[in-house]
Amino acid sequence: IWMSTFHAMCARIMRSHAQWLGYDDNFVIYDMDDQKRLYKSLIKELGLNDKYFTNQFLSGEVSTAKNNFVSPEAYMKENSGDFRKEQVGTYYKRYQESLKANNAMDFDDLIYNTLVLFKGFPEILEQYQNRFKYIMVDEYQDTNHSQYELVNMLAAKYKNICVCGDDDQSI
Repeated sequence: IWMSTFHAMCARIMRSHAQWLGYDDNFVIYDMDDQKRLYKSLIKELGLNDKYFTNQFLSGEVSTAKNNFVSPEAYMKENSGDFRKEQVGTYYKRYQESLKANNAMDFDDLIYNTLVLFKGFPEILEQYQNRFKYIMVDEYQDTNHSQYELVNMLAAKYKNICVCGDDDQSI
């Protein structure tokens, strides 16, 4: 039995299978301070105005994209013609390249990369489907698109899923 948050479960899965996506299994998980240092470096590299492209704005846009399972390339394509969003797309792409070069993932990558892993390697997905024949998700009202997709992929084989949530607590 596994009982964990989405992020902890995905970190455990990625520790076993990160090499399938080009990471070492001892990858680093970047916290907010690590992300901020990378932001400062990339803002300089890309020549972006840090007053217009604040850390809060860029990290929010990147996080939202990952939580909606939107890759940097898809983000750039979806926002073609919008100057500010195009710059965000360029930042997002370099941010992901920098994370990978440093053998690092941020918290959103744990779920995002698990989805990439499962979509790209169905045999690994099937291993986890067989491991998790019964799935229960608490606080379901707080799941985002990527978490929803992850649960659906894991439950697809046996369709034994129970979710509970509370509309009054929805964030």
